[in-house]
Amino acid sequence: MSAELRSFAKHGPRAGPRRRLCCFTLKNLSVMGLLRTFITALRHYLRGRNRVHIVGDGELHIAPDARLRRSKIYISPGSCVQIENRCSINGARIALLGDNNSLIFQEAARLLGGATVTMEGNSTVIIGRNAGVRRVDFVAKDADITVGERCMFSNNIVVRNHDSHKVLVDGKIANQARDIVLGKHVWIGQNVSILKSAEIGDDSILGFGSVVTKSCPPGSVMAGNPARIIKTGVSWDY
Repeated sequence: MSAELRSFAKHGPRAGPRRRLCCFTLKNLSVMGLLRTFITALRHYLRGRNRVHIVGDGELHIAPDARLRRSKIYISPGSCVQIENRCSINGARIALLGDNNSLIFQEAARLLGGATVTMEGNSTVIIGRNAGVRRVDFVAKDADITVGERCMFSNNIVVRNHDSHKVLVDGKIANQARDIVLGKHVWIGQNVSILKSAEIGDDSILGFGSVVTKSCPPGSVMAGNPARIIKTGVSWDY
């Protein structure tokens, strides 16, 4: 056992250089909660150098054969991250900043190559089975994002379900956050932005640089800014 891990076991988490394995912020946890947190920290150490902050009653559940490496995770009180069997999370930045967030990686989902997930409260983000995500920014607040199974993402993609700031008309909010739903087996090209209210049907393709603000039926190709349907009745293969 390294000196670093011995110190963690004896004294608990302390401030230290960035190269440290994990840093947990622990508040209001029972003895069993502390024990579970320590076991989670040890698992992170053995699997890869991660930095994990869990505050209050925040929860992190990692399946035995999931892989978590070189990632940073912050979980606020009342929020939960669930990583299911055969998932691979590598080099990700995950921040659950508000209350009542749920982030779920379903079986064999992959979050790789600098992808980020930022959730600011009252949101659920689901990454479906066998979905491949690389260099994608998910931004959620007061609405949900659902990625279907076997979706494939290229690079430099933004999926955002809110506008950050409120637009008021006669004192009422005119730009409420809205859900985003990507169906099964959707291919998202490079530099695509998917914005609130978008619902993309199964087997669809979103072309390079598209700004997607509307929905499309299954088997569609969308492209442009704003994106529009340019072809229907298609599918795609790896």
